[in-house]
Amino acid sequence: TNFPANFLQSGKGKWTLASSVPAYAWLVDYGTSGKVEWQLPGVTLESITAYRAQHTLYDNDSGTDNVPVVVPVVSNHKWYLYQELRATSTGDGPFHFIFGGNYIRQHVHYNTFISYLGLFPGGFTDSNHNEHNWSVYGQVDYDLTDRLKLTVAGRYVSLDDKAVFDEPCCSAAEEADKKFLPSGTISDKMNGGVIYARYA
Repeated sequence: TNFPANFLQSGKGKWTLASSVPAYAWLVDYGTSGKVEWQLPGVTLESITAYRAQHTLYDNDSGTDNVPVVVPVVSNHKWYLYQELRATSTGDGPFHFIFGGNYIRQHVHYNTFISYLGLFPGGFTDSNHNEHNWSVYGQVDYDLTDRLKLTVAGRYVSLDDKAVFDEPCCSAAEEADKKFLPSGTISDKMNGGVIYARYA
């Protein structure tokens, strides 16, 4: 086979792969979650909390030669926090509701170190990414008749994502958005199915 100029072949075999340094990957992942529920007259209150964290560390020779030309070492730390509070009606009347809110917090730290020939530093990157997302929501149902039901709902969402690059120094990027999402539905329970009209 005629290889292109400057092409480095790792071995003599047809499907030979060689790595100049031992490659490894190390992963730690853990999390926990809990739910608390209170039964009150006509309403159920719930709290849902969750947390998860992860650390990955790995390296691998990026070259195709038996010499460790470019060896990146990558270390990533991530954690997530979720919290939701919710109230749901439990009465038998024509009026039903659910109201609540949730919050999501996410943090990611990226870190990469590159060495040449396993001896000389070739580059370093370091960045932090933070997300703060929250929303409040509500839905109200009213049974107009035994068959007809009116549903009105809305959710207000706030999203904020920011990245800071400390190395190479220095830059940042941020994206934020806020939005209200309404909806309305009227439905008719028929024999064998439901017919409805919805706006959202």
